[in-house]
Amino acid sequence: MDEPMDHLVWVNSEPGPRRKISFDELWPRIGIHPHDVYRTWDAGFGARLTTTQLDALRAEARVWDIEADVPTRPAPYRRSTSADRVPGSYIVQMRPEADPAAAARQVGVAPTSIWRTAYFGFAANMTDVELDMVRQNPDVIWVGDDILVVGP
Repeated sequence: MDEPMDHLVWVNSEPGPRRKISFDELWPRIGIHPHDVYRTWDAGFGARLTTTQLDALRAEARVWDIEADVPTRPAPYRRSTSADRVPGSYIVQMRPEADPAAAARQVGVAPTSIWRTAYFGFAANMTDVELDMVRQNPDVIWVGDDILVVGP
C-alpha cells in the first residue's frame, strides 16, 4: 500500500438553494476516513490520501481540482459578507486535539471565548498581522469573520 500524503480537494457544490457539499456520502465511497481529514471549508477538504483514493477522487464528476498540500499553506479564511460582520473579530476553528488557549497565546491575542467540547477553537479580536499568523498554525482548520447575532 502506498504512503498517504496531504492533499487539498475542491468539490463543486450541489445545485440549488442549499449549495452545500455532503462529504458524508463522498468520503465513504472513496474510502476516506474522517480521522484522515484535517481541514474542511465550503468548497473542499484537506486529507491524507493514498494514490488509490486520489485516482477515485479524480474520477468523481464533482471534484474539480486536487493539489498536494504544503505545511506553509495558511488555513482558509471565510470572509463574511453579512452586514452584521464585526470588524477585527474572528472565529478560529482548530483540530480537536489542539489547545485553543495556547494557539491564541502563540499569536499574542486574548481570546474573547474558548471552546473545547463540541467545537474546538476560540474567538478573538485580531489585527491583520495576527490574523495572518494564526492562519499559519497547522492546528487551525479555518478562520472566519465573527458576526453579531441577535436573539429573538
